Amino acid sequence: MRIRLKWFPLTSVLALAIIGAACDPAPIDQGAGGSGGDGVSSSGTGGSGGATGGSGGATGGSGGGGGGSCDPMNLPAEGSPCSTEGEFCSPGCEDPCSFCNVMQCSNGKWTHLEVFPAQCLSCEDVCVPVVAAQCTGGPPDQMACVQGCNQQQMACKIAFNQMLACIGPSPTFTCDAMSRPTVTGCEMQFDKLYACIMP
Repeated sequence: MRIRLKWFPLTSVLALAIIGAACDPAPIDQGAGGSGGDGVSSSGTGGSGGATGGSGGATGGSGGGGGGSCDPMNLPAEGSPCSTEGEFCSPGCEDPCSFCNVMQCSNGKWTHLEVFPAQCLSCEDVCVPVVAAQCTGGPPDQMACVQGCNQQQMACKIAFNQMLACIGPSPTFTCDAMSRPTVTGCEMQFDKLYACIMP
């Protein structure tokens, strides 16, 4: 069974709860293997003519191991057993502009969840409101903005895409204290991006 989820803005508490859990899965307590049950020994009844009694019953087999654990770099197969109900397992899902595969422990089995990307603008689209803000610390024109945007997205992909996911499809840019483009409510993402671009 496949369940589809959608990304919410990073400023949403609900989205943080999902990503945090999808990107930082809690360790699973492996179920301890049950000890084998003792076999019931039955004494054979004496046969006629003085035959000896039969041998006792066999001992019980060992118990099965606990449910499958989460390996973020090698996700468990869908339908395989798990032991911590509600646990998420994912490779991190740090890039909100990309699809991400997540497994969730549901009813004792790993279930596949498909997380859809956020609405992330292209460099051509995001540069229109960036240039319109006319920040002296920002790009002077559309061409320079698109060129710089493409370079930054390659060099600082995660920080850049987290910024794009935060600002949404219709951002309004202003200038920060250093006259750099920013969007109200996404200051943390812009600080992280600028720290990556200009360390």
